[in-house]
Amino acid sequence: MKLLLVLFIITISPLTAGEKPLLRFFPEYIEIGINEQATVEVWIDSIEALKGFSVQFSYNTGKVDVLQVREGTMFTSPAFFASFIDSVAGIVKVESAMLGDGRKVDGSGKLFSFDVYGKSEGNDTLTFVAVSFRDVDLARLEVNMKYGVLTIGKPSNVDVHYIKNNTFRLFQNYPNPFNPATYFYFYLPNTSNVSIIVYNSIGQVVQKPVNGKIYQPGYHIVEFDATGFPSGIYFFRMEARAANGMTVFNDSKRMILMR
Repeated sequence: MKLLLVLFIITISPLTAGEKPLLRFFPEYIEIGINEQATVEVWIDSIEALKGFSVQFSYNTGKVDVLQVREGTMFTSPAFFASFIDSVAGIVKVESAMLGDGRKVDGSGKLFSFDVYGKSEGNDTLTFVAVSFRDVDLARLEVNMKYGVLTIGKPSNVDVHYIKNNTFRLFQNYPNPFNPATYFYFYLPNTSNVSIIVYNSIGQVVQKPVNGKIYQPGYHIVEFDATGFPSGIYFFRMEARAANGMTVFNDSKRMILMR
């Protein structure tokens, strides 16, 4: 039986003073078979005085279906709750608000849950595309957001066993082709000094999205914005160095900017 591995890349750390709350998917990954389904939850961590929210996220309709959306446990009755699934455009919109003078919501909790249904092998990303959070005075609150990476089956560019092998991995960017932004995904088994460099088709450096940054072990996502760049073929290379400066990993991949 083919398997659908829904892998949500989430790194959670305690909030410090002035840090924004975190919007995330839970659990971090799910394995289900093709033509089977599983439940995914959307949580908000360390929120204060939450009165209502509107959240939209996107998904690849060619890889998965998003089914029923259910109200979470963050708001107690009386509350307004509504959801909309656009199965053509691949957009889910969920809204909820505390009605009247109901108590404010603080802390961490589940905003809503939904079901994913596996359709075909490949890669996909659950991406928050529009969010709005309001406090008790209806003032807008800002939050940090984490993307969810879906690895469906075992496509040629992803080996789902790399976790057990405890090896460095650089995955294909997504989306690809892209316009104007895309995301780089990589896994580190050890704390490393990481650099990611983007080259054009003739080998010229056009951007350094990551330039010698220390990352902890685990999954990581880096956004690359190609606004102002011409259409064409580009390459991105990742290099990881150990504490002693020795290069322990070096890999590159091809991507296409299509306007």
